[in-house]
Amino acid sequence: MTAASILSLFGRLQWPFPVPAKTASAVARSRGQGRPPGRRAERARLDDGEHGRTLFSAGISARTPRAWRATTAVFLLLTAAPPALAEPAQQPPPASPTNLVSAAVEEASGRFGLPVSWIEAVIAAESGGDPRAISSKGAMGLMQLMPITWRELRAELGLGADPWDRRDNIIAGAAYLRQLYDRFGRGGFLAAYNAGPARYQAMLDGGRKLPAETLAYVAVVEARIERSAGGARRQIPPKPLDWRTAEIFVPSRKAPSKGVEPGVMITVIEPSDEAVRP
Repeated sequence: MTAASILSLFGRLQWPFPVPAKTASAVARSRGQGRPPGRRAERARLDDGEHGRTLFSAGISARTPRAWRATTAVFLLLTAAPPALAEPAQQPPPASPTNLVSAAVEEASGRFGLPVSWIEAVIAAESGGDPRAISSKGAMGLMQLMPITWRELRAELGLGADPWDRRDNIIAGAAYLRQLYDRFGRGGFLAAYNAGPARYQAMLDGGRKLPAETLAYVAVVEARIERSAGGARRQIPPKPLDWRTAEIFVPSRKAPSKGVEPGVMITVIEPSDEAVRP
């Protein structure tokens, strides 16, 4: 009986109720009433609500958000993309292998105080300019360094791990040339470079003679240096002085001895008479 007292015979509420029966039935019939797709209105009235106002809620069909998202995406792409007619940035042309070798030779010449023509002559005789050259004995690269020599010089000079790298191979080879020049002088560094310092030192001490391969190598390199424009006439700078080996008193200047002209090479290929063993 309590429920009957609340609802009237005509479906209207006698007392205010949160969800009116009239509104619920209208919502149930709101779909498919011939209204245009894409927009519809749902009207709900709150009987005896605050200020007695009528509330409207507007909805948008499922296709409208999708179209809006597509329009927004196209707009963002158009605004974010660079102009199609913009010219690409100019990139400097890559350095040619010849330029890389020339630059490395110049660097090694200035670093170790060797004439450019000397380094170029050794490269031509050792590898013919082939950076991937490898000999039957295992010598590698433009200046044909043996693996043990490469490892020592690489650690000493802070070079990379690739013995066939043009620059690193030339830097290491020029450093080795300078070491041999400081040890054996102008008359022996080329032969020591080809035959090895131990073999050349043994020859100087009266041991066996240098192999024919070394003699031919020295002749080719010296001839190439002589043909270079002024290359054989360039004086090599002295090795930097070490204060630990300096004398307390400055020695008196001696008269210059008559010897070999600075640019002329005469490689010692035979032991001296004093070094010959009986």
